[in-house]
Amino acid sequence: MAAISLPAVVVPILGPVVGGLILQAASWRWIFLINVPIGLLAFVLAWRGLDRDQDRQRRPLDVAGLVLFVPGAVALLYALTRVAQLGVRPGAWVPLALGVLLLAGFAVYAARVGDAAMLDVRLFRVRSFAASSALLFLSGLSLYGVAFLLPLFYQQVRGYSALTAGLLLAPQGIGSLAARRSVGKLSDRYGPRPVVLAGVVCALVGSLPFGWAGVHGGQVPQIAGLVVRGAGLSAVNIAVMVAAFQGLSKDRIPHASSTTRILLQVGGSFGVAVAAVVLQHELAGHPGGPVAHASGFGAAFLWMTAFTVVAVPPALMLPGRRRPEPEAAAAAPPVTPAGSEAQS
Repeated sequence: MAAISLPAVVVPILGPVVGGLILQAASWRWIFLINVPIGLLAFVLAWRGLDRDQDRQRRPLDVAGLVLFVPGAVALLYALTRVAQLGVRPGAWVPLALGVLLLAGFAVYAARVGDAAMLDVRLFRVRSFAASSALLFLSGLSLYGVAFLLPLFYQQVRGYSALTAGLLLAPQGIGSLAARRSVGKLSDRYGPRPVVLAGVVCALVGSLPFGWAGVHGGQVPQIAGLVVRGAGLSAVNIAVMVAAFQGLSKDRIPHASSTTRILLQVGGSFGVAVAAVVLQHELAGHPGGPVAHASGFGAAFLWMTAFTVVAVPPALMLPGRRRPEPEAAAAAPPVTPAGSEAQS
C-alpha cells in the first residue's frame, strides 16, 4: 500500500513545482494544455499495460448513477462559490438544495441496485471502510485546500515568483517520501488507528506555523512545518488505505478501490472550494496591503487546520492491531518440548 499510494501522496505536492516551471517559461494557458500530452500518454499506457479482464463479466456503464452523482457533486461545489459571493440567497441555496437532492437520490438508487452502481454504497456498512472513507475525504480536503492557499500566500504576501512558490512546497513532498516506508511497517505492527492518529497530530502541528506567518520573517518554521505536515499526511493516507480494505471479501475490493479514489478526489475539490470561500471572506475582512492580506491568509490557514481536527473522531473508529484468527490458532500444530521425541 505504501508503494501504490506513492503517486497520490507525492504528485499533488510536486504539481506546483511543475506549474511554476510552466508559468516561468511559457504562457499560463499551458497549465491546461499540458494535460493533452499527459492524457494521451496515459491512454497509451493504459491500453498497453492494463489487464483487459477478458475472464471477468463485463458490466455496463452506470449511466443513471453518473447522471445523479456527478451533477450533484458539481452543484454542491458551485453552491459553495455562490455563498462566498451572494451569502445566503436563492442564487446560493438553490444549487445547494439541488446537489443534496441529487446525491440523496444517488444513495437511494445505489442501495437498490447494489454492485451494479458506479459506487457500491453497501460498503459503508463496514465500520472500518466507512471511517476510512470519511478520513480520505477530509485528507483530500486538507491536502488540496492548503496546496491551493500556499502558492497564493507566497506570491501575494511574500512577493515570490510562481517558480519560487512552487519550490517552497517541495519540503512537504520530502516529508511524505521520508515517512512512506516506516508508515507501512508501523501499520502492519500496530494497526492503522494509532498511525492515523499520529499522522493527524503531525499534520496539525505542521500547519500551525502558517496561521501566524506574516509578510516578513524566516522561512525555517514554515519549511519545517511543511516537512512535518507531509509526513503526517503520508501516514494518514497510507494507513487509511490499509484500513479501508480490512474485512472486505475479494470481490468487493475493486468497488472499494474506486470508491476510495473518488472520495479522495472529491474531497480535494471541496478543499479548494472551501479554501477559496474562506480566503475570500477573510481578505474582505482585512482590506489593505500585504500586512492585512497576511492576517487574512493566516485566518484561512487556521480554518483549514481545524478540518484536520475533525479527522480525529473517524480515526478512532479505525481498527487497531490485528489479532490472530481463532481458526488459525486452532489449526497450528502443538509445540513439542525439546527432547520429548527421544524420551518417547
